[in-house]
Amino acid sequence: MYPKDMGLGIKGLVHGADTFYGVSEAPAGRVNGIAKALKYLRAGDVFIYELQSMGPPNRYVPADYQKAVWDITKEATDAGIIVIMAAGNGPEDLDHKLYSEYRNRNDDADNGAIRVGAGDKNT
Repeated sequence: MYPKDMGLGIKGLVHGADTFYGVSEAPAGRVNGIAKALKYLRAGDVFIYELQSMGPPNRYVPADYQKAVWDITKEATDAGIIVIMAAGNGPEDLDHKLYSEYRNRNDDADNGAIRVGAGDKNT
């Protein structure tokens, strides 16, 4: 997703970016992976979470369903970092009562992240 613009075909997601930094959650866990990446990011930078968490009925939900991810995401957005994440990659209704704690965290259901979802004609 980070190719050079060769004048044909797909240019890639961030072909004009000055810098691209990728981090994995594998070695130290999700929150530690995010924390490591945040050391390199500054206000105005974009951080994309290409991951999700599992919700109560074992379906995919946004990564920040995990409280620790929610908290570190809030720290990032408060610092001016733009966080974009998958809305969960699953058909969960986050308005369902199972997710009331998630929606009402800190009396503020918004940690500043942009959740991006997709669908098809059946969803």
